[in-house]
Amino acid sequence: MDLLGVWFCSCGALFPSLAISGRVSAMDVPLFLGVLHAYSAKIASLSVDVDAEDIALFDALDMAELREVSVSLSPVTTEDPEMFPLDTFLRSAPKLCKVRLYRTIPSESAIPWSQITHFHAELSSAEETFRALKLLPNVARFETTILSQYFPMSRDVNQRRLVHPHLQELTLHEWNRRPDELHILHFLILPALESLDTNDINRVILSEFMERSKPPLKRLSIIGDADLSFDAPALERLDQLVELTLRNPSWIVTRSLLEVLEPRVSEPLRFPVLRNLSLVCREAENGRQQTGFLHLAGLAARAVMYRNTRTKGTRIMEFSLLFEPAQTLDWLKIDIPEPLLGLWKKLREDGVEVHLASTKHIVL
Repeated sequence: MDLLGVWFCSCGALFPSLAISGRVSAMDVPLFLGVLHAYSAKIASLSVDVDAEDIALFDALDMAELREVSVSLSPVTTEDPEMFPLDTFLRSAPKLCKVRLYRTIPSESAIPWSQITHFHAELSSAEETFRALKLLPNVARFETTILSQYFPMSRDVNQRRLVHPHLQELTLHEWNRRPDELHILHFLILPALESLDTNDINRVILSEFMERSKPPLKRLSIIGDADLSFDAPALERLDQLVELTLRNPSWIVTRSLLEVLEPRVSEPLRFPVLRNLSLVCREAENGRQQTGFLHLAGLAARAVMYRNTRTKGTRIMEFSLLFEPAQTLDWLKIDIPEPLLGLWKKLREDGVEVHLASTKHIVL
């Protein structure tokens, strides 16, 4: 503990970062808390990964300079709940603006919510995600993974939508949603959104969201084999899109995108300011390719090359194609036919930053 005090003193006028991990109750608590109380007002960044029963020890700390915090709470026994509230730990933090929460319940936590501009959490349900968004009127970046298999509000299609005027970046992954449940984006209106990273969203949900929110979306990342089509009329609103990433898309989705990149001369150019394009394709566990890596590599290279010959739009300047073999395979090298490799080299010669690889082997 003397070393902790010496370390704080050595920081001088600087505002240090501090990480606390482990069983606090197993150490000399009075001595530890004495040092922490003496210097807590200087801490700018704090990471706390402790047993849930120990978090109350931090309640009386003065967090006058705290800007960002990460809190992860662990159950002590198998009878303990999986998620916990934060009672008074962060009430005295007038400069706090960035929060990361793990195994906590935001809606039951005392946090200066109106100050928070960056929020990251693993949440127990889509309903808790809704509650968190309502608590955060000024959040600009919201990142969450939803862990539950149900939505207590039943995802009623007539449920009142939440309008959030300040949210600019949204990362929202929900891995256990049933196919018959509406994507949570159906219930949101986000007119300031510039970046969206989500999974398993279909063309109806995405089109309707774009239509009612009319956001200036610049970055879009979608994970999963969803029912998506990039020629949907409402997706014409993606005219400000600069960066597009698709992870594990089906061949139908991939073909839809390539067709949009290679429109007929009489058709309008979609994604007129698109500069960065990334495709990550996974092979099925039985060894069958979802999209056929070599076939896709040829089609995609030609589509980007064609797109860049159109003079009315911004050129695609960075293009990545990554193939993820099934775990049962152990590829050491991908054999690319020379004519196909020549297409990719031509893109590079034309000024495009290209990345052609599998998880085992970088080709170009």
